[in-house]
Order: sequence, then structure tokens, then C-alpha cells
Amino acid sequence: MKADPQQFQWIGSSGTNTVVCYVRSGSPVGSARDLFSRELIVGGIGSGSTQSAVPTALNRLLGMRFKVVEGYKGNADALVAMERAEIDGLCSGYSPLLTTHASLLSEKRVRLILHSGRSKLESHPDVPSFFDFAKDDRARAMLRFLFSSDEFGRPYFAPPGVPPDRLAGLRNAFKAALADPALQAEASKLQLDMRYRPPDALEAFVRDLTTTSADVIREIQEIAP
Repeated sequence: MKADPQQFQWIGSSGTNTVVCYVRSGSPVGSARDLFSRELIVGGIGSGSTQSAVPTALNRLLGMRFKVVEGYKGNADALVAMERAEIDGLCSGYSPLLTTHASLLSEKRVRLILHSGRSKLESHPDVPSFFDFAKDDRARAMLRFLFSSDEFGRPYFAPPGVPPDRLAGLRNAFKAALADPALQAEASKLQLDMRYRPPDALEAFVRDLTTTSADVIREIQEIAP
């Protein structure tokens, strides 16, 4: 059964699902631009995983030179391998580097070289985005489709047919919850991104995604099956 996201009644979203690529401090790769001339060995944890799919997509779409070594059981396993210098880097979610593995950044054991967002990272504004290396509009459209979860964040929606007054109540309650000082204080303590994103922004983003041409989607499926 197929679902049409344009028929969903969006309530709002919190935060983002930014992906970052980073290297251990002793890596010979100093910046993202080095990836066009120097190979970077990164850990993979299987087909479809962020750790494996992201560097593969960046190789095919941008011409970067990631070498993915598969076989790691999970992100923690790959991090251990990186600290042992078995691999030089990793592409994974940004959130763990701000929470459970925050010491890797604070102690400068790793450095960020790339991220998936279209806006700058607030804590590391000098780190370039995947989009900075897109050569044309087609490449940018493919990147936006591939990494749409970054903009969606953690979305909430209701099914079609919810009465307008109930939908308005859900939207107002969600917005108020994210503005709650206690919630924001706890999120700040845990370094969680809980920024509010309104429903109209999600609706506009979905409309934009649905305009992606069929040939671009077919090419995306070949790049990231």
C-alpha cells in the first residue's frame, strides 16, 4: 500500500537528522577537499546503513574518494576501530557526537570534515556541507532527495480527515511543548536539537520533493539502492 505524504496533515517537527563525516586526529585527510585527491578509509556496518550508504553516495555523486570497509557490527564498533587507527574516519549521525560520544570532539580526537545540512552547523560553522560540492542543480536535487531526513527532523503528522479544530489543537500543543522552558533546559543539558519546525515548512518541503523528476529518482536509486 502506497501513501501520499501530501495527504498527511503535518503537525510540526523537532530538530534535524544531520549526518556528519569525521576523521581521527591522526588522519592524513585534513579537509573535505582532500577527498577528491586522497582516499579516506571509513567503516561500514552494512548495506542501507548511514555508515555505508553515505560515503558510497558521495563517491558516486560528487566524485569523492571514500573507501568503505564493511563488517563492523555497529557504530560503536566502528568508533573503536577508528580509535585503533584500523580506519581513518566515519560517516554517521551528528547527535551521538554531541551526547554519548561528545568527548571525541571536546578532546579533539576527531575533527568534522563534512555535514549533510543545507545550513551551517551552529557549533562548527566552518565545516562545509555536501551541498557545497554539488556541481549543478541536478546534483543538488539528488542530494536534497537523498538527505531529506535532515530537513524533516523528527516530524509528527495526523492522517487525512482529521477535523480542522482538532488539527489546530494538535499543532498548537506541539508548538507549546517545544517552547516549554523545562523541556528546552533538559534538551540543552543533553545537547539535543529540539528546535521547532512549523507544519507549513514541512508541507512546502514535501511539495518540493514531489517535483523531483522520474529520471533523477531512477539515478538516485542506482546511487543508493
